[in-house]
Amino acid sequence: MASTGVLFIVVTASQLSKVETSIRELLIPSARQRVKILSDAAAKKYTTDIGISVAREMTAIMAAYSPSPKNRLLIERDVDASIVELTNWWEAEDFGDPDIRKLPPKALAREIKQHFEATCVDWRTHARTEVRKFDGPPVNLEAWLQQFSALGYPRVGQKIAAQLRVVRTADLPHYAFAQKPADTLGIERANCYVQDDDEGGSWSEIKSLLVHGFEKSTVMAIRWNKETATMDFPDVAVDEFVIYEDGLWSGSEAVRRLKAIVANPPAATVVFRFGIVSDFGLRVVRQAIRSLGLSGKVRVDATTSETIGFLETDLAENLKIGASITPDDYFRALHDHVRPLAFGIADDWTNEEMSFCERIGNQLAINWLTGKAPPEALVEKASLFALGAGRFASTVIFSRSVPKVCLPLLWLDGNVAHDKGSVQWRPLFIDARRVSDASLLYLP
Repeated sequence: MASTGVLFIVVTASQLSKVETSIRELLIPSARQRVKILSDAAAKKYTTDIGISVAREMTAIMAAYSPSPKNRLLIERDVDASIVELTNWWEAEDFGDPDIRKLPPKALAREIKQHFEATCVDWRTHARTEVRKFDGPPVNLEAWLQQFSALGYPRVGQKIAAQLRVVRTADLPHYAFAQKPADTLGIERANCYVQDDDEGGSWSEIKSLLVHGFEKSTVMAIRWNKETATMDFPDVAVDEFVIYEDGLWSGSEAVRRLKAIVANPPAATVVFRFGIVSDFGLRVVRQAIRSLGLSGKVRVDATTSETIGFLETDLAENLKIGASITPDDYFRALHDHVRPLAFGIADDWTNEEMSFCERIGNQLAINWLTGKAPPEALVEKASLFALGAGRFASTVIFSRSVPKVCLPLLWLDGNVAHDKGSVQWRPLFIDARRVSDASLLYLP
């Protein structure tokens, strides 16, 4: 916490609930640990030296944190605690920014909001910062948010926006795909991307990253044929084929590739490296490697990958590695233990709000899948995408692609209706391959 600083807010007990609610609505969830609210509720315990005693309780709590120049202290003017005691301690300990503010409730609320905006942790500033990283067609955050208001759920849009994260694929070589000198000593590597017929697929971006980040002679294509489910490896003498991809989400595509390797094994070891991996995907792929007899021949190197959790933490013992279960059965079994990412903090969401996301997402999925799935399977398949593929409800986007595990509210379009009206839904992140309305590709 020392690197980012903590905002300490001292308020009266009567204002505590109001301030907590306001902060919960303003602040992005990932920054909540950067705020500590203290109240004077302990004042009722004392009969003498009340102000000093309460202040000392507060400073004891603050002392558990690290001093930092970025720490700030805001105090409600009428708090039943010695402001002099608090100020003297803060200054004596050199605990943070010396500009301590003592304010009435309304001014305090304004100061808190301004602090969040300045540090980019209020939901709106955060969302604007993230959508600017997206390299697709124009993004209009306000227009997207207004759709939730039109359907009677303005807070849902804000809650999703507060969790947006756009990962620049151009940054992958600097961390997830970083190569150390020792990695290539005494070994011949082919640094590979998996090419298919989708010219707009993420493979073209991965190819560009590899061409710019590795010796040109080591960068090679592996041809993936979706129709025949086959992989054609380059005919070269190497010790390892290292396959780079942006994300490992459900693992379904990776398992299809593992089965292709079983059918036509290359002459060298295969190593998969991903920019971002999920706990779900790692379990699925590693279980498939064992089940398909590929141990020692294929592995996933996730040492530099970022890991995102979609699974419950208390998995049954038999599901941790999936011994004696077929890959397909293991994949299906894990879906019963998915924890939708967007709804990860249960106290932030009502059942009605989550149901709204699923209902609108289901309508968007039907719009998208119509003509792509058999009519008799349309409803069932759409339900699997109502919260994103696998019901992952992800809010993590790449700067040049939106994973299908993301909430459909973020990447699909079409007419949707709810009890309070209907909207021609415009997604926040637009991919020409997925939207049905070509006008979305132009500036409004």
